[in-house]
Amino acid sequence: MKCTIHVKNITVSPKRYLLITAICVAAISLFVCFKHNLKHETQPPSDNSQTHAAHNPFNPARDDSTKTSSSSNKGENESERSLHIPLRHHDSSSDSKDIIQGEWQLRFSSSSELDKFIREIEGMDGVSVLDTNYTLGMLRIACRDGAMLERIMATTRARPVEAGANHWFKAPFVSPAPSGNAITPYLMPVNTGTLSALGLNTPDALWGKDVTVALVDSGISGTVLIDPSRIISIDLVGSPQGQNELSPHGSIMASVIAGESEITPGIAPDVSFVDIRVLDAEAKGDGFTIARGIIAAVESGADIINLSLGGMGDDMAVSRAVQYALDSGVTVVAAAGNSGSNQTAYPARYPGVIAVAATDAAGQHASFSNTGEEIDLSAPGYGVITELSNGLYVRANGTSVAAALVTGAIAGIMSEESVSSTEAVGLVMYYSNDSGQPGQDPEFGIGLVNLQRIRDRNQEYTDLAIGGYFWEDTEEDAEGHNKQLAVTVQNQGTLTAWYLTVMVDINGSASSYFIDSLAPGKSTSVSTWFTMQELEETGAARIEIEVWSSDHDGNPENNTATYFLSIK
Repeated sequence: MKCTIHVKNITVSPKRYLLITAICVAAISLFVCFKHNLKHETQPPSDNSQTHAAHNPFNPARDDSTKTSSSSNKGENESERSLHIPLRHHDSSSDSKDIIQGEWQLRFSSSSELDKFIREIEGMDGVSVLDTNYTLGMLRIACRDGAMLERIMATTRARPVEAGANHWFKAPFVSPAPSGNAITPYLMPVNTGTLSALGLNTPDALWGKDVTVALVDSGISGTVLIDPSRIISIDLVGSPQGQNELSPHGSIMASVIAGESEITPGIAPDVSFVDIRVLDAEAKGDGFTIARGIIAAVESGADIINLSLGGMGDDMAVSRAVQYALDSGVTVVAAAGNSGSNQTAYPARYPGVIAVAATDAAGQHASFSNTGEEIDLSAPGYGVITELSNGLYVRANGTSVAAALVTGAIAGIMSEESVSSTEAVGLVMYYSNDSGQPGQDPEFGIGLVNLQRIRDRNQEYTDLAIGGYFWEDTEEDAEGHNKQLAVTVQNQGTLTAWYLTVMVDINGSASSYFIDSLAPGKSTSVSTWFTMQELEETGAARIEIEVWSSDHDGNPENNTATYFLSIK
């Protein structure tokens, strides 16, 4: 497009000449600006960006393309002035009910940028600051909707480098037993046998000495059987009018870890607590507040952080707070979740977190316990009785309890062995009982905690044990049997066991299987004749297993096991 100006040869006065010149200059300037804006608006998006409609950083309901876009911009300067702010990707497992509507988490490149943003939005209609976390450089805000927030963002000079939804987390509840042709084990309650279920034959009153556990939960009440001088409390929730009572969840976890009951003692009774309340009276809280609790735990000098809570949303603040704790050398233990899902809950799903599943008194996987490749350990979590206060006993179910027991186990080993939390975790995992399939599996992780094996690791003995059962996939045979019941056995001793016999009795029909040898700590499995089809036809099965060898067994009590299965 060309612009040609024709000037006739005429005579004008000096004042009129100056006026005409000014008008011409202004017209040319306006034309240049218009041409520049036209070129900018019609230019296609670059390879590292998306259109405004396809990439709304304040809309939690987004597709997988957002994750690709944000990762491609990862190397760019975080302070770049762009409305296309990377939004943390929430995977398909995230349930919309876990997202807090009207709230967002914003992360800034520096504290000064965060403060500048707060000043810029002060007094604006439709947006308000709910909380800040300067350690993570993050802000929690409320806004009516994402479109409004994006309009506000267009007017601010300080902008976040990352944005995401705020999520609900809660102390996991136990889902009802599955139905509809599902194989369901008959679970056996732990009752008051928690310590023995963990293999701890002789409890120690000094376990946990000089170890600090941060219980990021619903708070510890003043009636628990724990010396109050060993509890430092931090309340990040407060008590709104009409909500003055604490959820008992945090107190139950504290009692499981360090209760001083004579009948149901905690696993590490001499531990010290940093009691950080992040859940309300309904044992529910938001990700941003939980992240603040994790940061407070690190700053309070915690050795272990116990997170007996969970949700299915990948929360930006919680994720960064967990990584901050891990980078600070703090061990983080979390519950796998109680929905019976095949996906581990957050924050247990994050790398580096010790994700804990639940078992019953017989070492069976609890049907409500979530599974997943992130599961690290298992611990008792069904029918666990603990004394909450003088004479008041409660029966607790769930991966919350299992996580608390693993936390107590790590604390106990730290004090007894005089090792760091990382070293204690290594011992607990290495000497766990292999359960389910040999090796690490999605139900039990690397195995079920056995503290006595750690204590006895320098002695010489053999100890054959039943490691449970599992259904293995096989090629479909002529009768249509597609899965067979397999039994796992482990040598939990320190010497090789020779000439093993495994006897399996299913509904009164017994078979024997022979194994030449089994090295210390190793596991193996034998496949039985019993198939899933036969279980479906009979409706139930009683499984009795026994293992023995030619060697003296140092612990014959775990040579036998009985399980009950049914179809619902």
